[in-house]
Amino acid sequence: MKKILYICSAALVLAATGCSSKKDIDMDFHGGAGLEFVHFENASDAWLVSADDETFNYEVVVAQTYAHSESVTYNIAVGEKTTGEEGVDFAIPTKSVTIAKDQYFGKIPVEILYDTTGEGFVLELVLSVDDKLINPSYGGSALITVNTDKITIDWEWLAGKWSCQDYVYYNGVNDGGAYPVSISKVDETHGTLNGLKGGDPINFTVDFDAKTISFEGNQYSQANADYECDFYFVAVNPETDYDVYDPINTPFVGTLSPAGIVIDNYDFLMVGGPYDGYTFFGGVKSTLTKKK
Repeated sequence: MKKILYICSAALVLAATGCSSKKDIDMDFHGGAGLEFVHFENASDAWLVSADDETFNYEVVVAQTYAHSESVTYNIAVGEKTTGEEGVDFAIPTKSVTIAKDQYFGKIPVEILYDTTGEGFVLELVLSVDDKLINPSYGGSALITVNTDKITIDWEWLAGKWSCQDYVYYNGVNDGGAYPVSISKVDETHGTLNGLKGGDPINFTVDFDAKTISFEGNQYSQANADYECDFYFVAVNPETDYDVYDPINTPFVGTLSPAGIVIDNYDFLMVGGPYDGYTFFGGVKSTLTKKK
């Protein structure tokens, strides 16, 4: 039933938005050649740089929607949202990318200067092209969060603002876009996570030596009027199709690393209403990235 519930929910969203999906965008058809745009393959990304890496060289992919009969070069710039220092934290050998003829992709090399950079920084790359060429579905910038293994994982690192992205195991896709959450310290071993999947704050126990945060199961999240029930956070078992563990108060765990926090194998238990006792999503993994 939990799978049917999730599919129905997705179908309702699609039905509600499908009839209004056309946007008032001034499209440039380039004299009948089609819609020609350029964009970064990933509008956001996260890199974890370690002393054990064989190389500190990374690549940012630029894509175009039209393959030209000759090579095309696009200029890029370092954006205003960059918090790192060029020449200290990172180096970009060339501020342009060339896409070969009949191809759709090109790569910008970026070197992370591990010996001089600190725990981490943000790098923004911006396409320096005519606005008409910017793909309206992607935008013209890439925001990259760079973390290194020099980071100290403690309360100073853990408490504060984070960005969260949820992944649903049942259909294998991200559930909407990233959204803000925050973590508050209660005492040296306890804290609260605020806003996970839009729910009420939930309590956890932190073990900095093991680099884990553990959430006691069956904590209240929110009321859902559509299904006439309350949602409670519970751990689910991937070996049994993400059904609830028995007992339902089995904790679910988040792992801490320089790249962020991954909270895995949890779901909403529906309490009350016609679907009492079922889970809603079919298993969720949430990835939290530190806001700098």
